[in-house]
Amino acid sequence: MAGGKGLVGRLIEKRIKYLYNNAPTTTNMSTSNNKIKVIRLTRGDPITSKEKEEDEGRVSVRDMKWDGLEVPKEINGKDVHWVINLCGESIGVRPWSRSNFKSRVLSSRLNPTSTLTEWCSNEGQGATLITAGGVGVYGFNWRSDDDNKDIPKESWEGKGDGFLAEVSRQWEKVAMEGKGGRIVVRLAPVLANGGVLGRMILPFKMGLGGRIGDGKQWFPWVSGEDVGRIVVDHIMGGKGGRGEKKIYNVISPGRVTNEQFTKALGSAVNRPTVVPMPGFVVKAAFGEMGEEVLLGGTTCEPGKLGEEGYEWVHEDVNTALEWAVRE
Repeated sequence: MAGGKGLVGRLIEKRIKYLYNNAPTTTNMSTSNNKIKVIRLTRGDPITSKEKEEDEGRVSVRDMKWDGLEVPKEINGKDVHWVINLCGESIGVRPWSRSNFKSRVLSSRLNPTSTLTEWCSNEGQGATLITAGGVGVYGFNWRSDDDNKDIPKESWEGKGDGFLAEVSRQWEKVAMEGKGGRIVVRLAPVLANGGVLGRMILPFKMGLGGRIGDGKQWFPWVSGEDVGRIVVDHIMGGKGGRGEKKIYNVISPGRVTNEQFTKALGSAVNRPTVVPMPGFVVKAAFGEMGEEVLLGGTTCEPGKLGEEGYEWVHEDVNTALEWAVRE
């Protein structure tokens, strides 16, 4: 699992541990000794203590340091069933105008993804690569007051506008290259303890939350509980199909606008949401990033998950936020 120390990696690892230790017969991850080993490829200093390498039930976890350009040679590709690619610099924490930021966003995704696709085509033949992309591929001009657009599914043939859409297109192209199974999960912002919600929740708790712009832009979201279940139970558990090439929109079917999400988050933390942020302030403070990520709206349908019968834990944003703030 490359880039596995972030929020999504923690959710996947937590679900693997729970599922494999409590319901091993439902998984498609069994090994010859009925154990599973999770290796986290990390850019920082690896955790190599004996305690960390001990088994946690049927699951053991180990960190290995890598540079994004070469998979550690001590990993035996014949023993690897799944490779999960979560690499990429965060895009919503600072203005994009800062020096080389856009190039870092792109290279932090393309370089390690290229390394992993090549490895899975050679040393890791037989492993299926899951790459976490984003719903930003559909662009940022989706609003609730625009009735002239059909909500896109995975088969959408349009071309989304903006920097994030271009990054996503290039990223997915590399992620699908090579021989063997390739799965892209287009993630919506994940509601869980940390991540985008962690950056938003403090001002809301202080009573400073409010809609952004006119609030009519679609706000895509997915519960962290569903992310773990979709990747581990649904995709790795059999529905995803090892060896196949697939794309999933991982977004809740409970579509909401920015204004609706704002009210739901205020309710979850029991605070009013009466401090809106006007569009001109967002543009002045955050520039292009503010226009795309904050004022812009994105949405899509979780078409393939619906076709394959995935049962959502949180379809309602209110219950998802209540779960997330308690987690």
